[in-house]
Amino acid sequence: MQVRIVFTASPSWFGRMIRRVTRSTVSHVFLEFDVWGRRMVMESTIGGTRIVPAERSRHDIVCEYKLKEDGKQPIIDMMGYLGTEYDYTGVLLIAWIRIAWSWFGLLVSKPTWRSKALKCSELAFLFMQKLDSWTDYLQNNKEAVTPEHVKGFCDVRRDLFEKVE
Repeated sequence: MQVRIVFTASPSWFGRMIRRVTRSTVSHVFLEFDVWGRRMVMESTIGGTRIVPAERSRHDIVCEYKLKEDGKQPIIDMMGYLGTEYDYTGVLLIAWIRIAWSWFGLLVSKPTWRSKALKCSELAFLFMQKLDSWTDYLQNNKEAVTPEHVKGFCDVRRDLFEKVE
């Protein structure tokens, strides 16, 4: 099964806020794959973790990467996350920490919190864990992962991913 990791940059206020707070070129990441000949997307977004037809999510695309190996088993393993709530608290916490850094010069080393809820980048992180030693890349801190981190990993790991032009 061919799996793609797709990155977008929504022009909405929420997308702009995510890019500004994370100092990133992308604000969202999702997994795209075939199900019975139809392109589907697994994403964690406002409303929770879901699978939808690709045409509902493929907008404002910045770049995408194709997984070089078969992604069927990792996608099957990810099905257990469907219905998981979106991590609103985590997004707001990251925003607050970045604001504190810039306004007050406060430094928070490796902010961590534990939540069963997921952001889009955390869902991608969990997928990457199924493929490789992704945890070494961020020292197993999925809560601190941003879409830009996922993009950086795809750029670095050319043995696993091929950029789609």
